[in-house]
Amino acid sequence: MLAEPALKTLRLNMFEELPKDRATKLLSTRQLGFTDIRLLPKKQGFRTIMNLRRRQQVLRHGAMALGRSINTVMTPAFNAINYEKVSVLSVPD
Repeated sequence: MLAEPALKTLRLNMFEELPKDRATKLLSTRQLGFTDIRLLPKKQGFRTIMNLRRRQQVLRHGAMALGRSINTVMTPAFNAINYEKVSVLSVPD
């Protein structure tokens, strides 16, 4: 199959397979959750598409509720990094 070598490369370079119990334990201690990926074929492999805006369902007080998206969790860090980048690049030599 043509896709198999590309999937193997993707698995080795970008993702790590975890047992379900370990993944559940890791996810329960972190704010960042997980997302589904889509693979778009290219001439040399795949392009990964990840929807980081999608909100995950979480169990809160015995009921399912929507949690925060990965983008929402990462926005403060992204803004801080951009602020630092702009302040460093705008300083004249």
